[in-house]
Amino acid sequence: MISSSHTIEQRDLGKVVIFSIVTFGIYGILLMAKWTDDVNFLIDRQKHEKIVIVVVGVITLGIALAVWEIIFAYDIQGYTEKRKLSERSKNLGGTVLGLTLFAYALAFASGGLAFILSMAVGIYASCLVQKELNMIADEIRGLL
Repeated sequence: MISSSHTIEQRDLGKVVIFSIVTFGIYGILLMAKWTDDVNFLIDRQKHEKIVIVVVGVITLGIALAVWEIIFAYDIQGYTEKRKLSERSKNLGGTVLGLTLFAYALAFASGGLAFILSMAVGIYASCLVQKELNMIADEIRGLL
């Protein structure tokens, strides 16, 4: 179970982009593991299991990680709506879903030729999620 003393870590968006590119997406696995704790903390229950996300994500070559990123975006959106912060991330889940579908469609339709562009779109979706977590972390610190 997530501790009530859990803190959401601020992550520099530039580093998220650079680490995702340099590690060819491996950093995304680490990021998803960290987000698992953050999202479970926000929704105040153990909904997501870190080991399951990492193992299934690796086995499916990242496809499951993209699905969980969308689920996390919807969970974060639900948190902000519950806290009356919905104007800030009005449709985070839908935006991340749309970007992810576009990235996969682009990669598959081009036979992989547009891999770089599809990877950029996927990284942008991850940055949207991290940006929202950064803002939530700021708000939580402000309340303490």
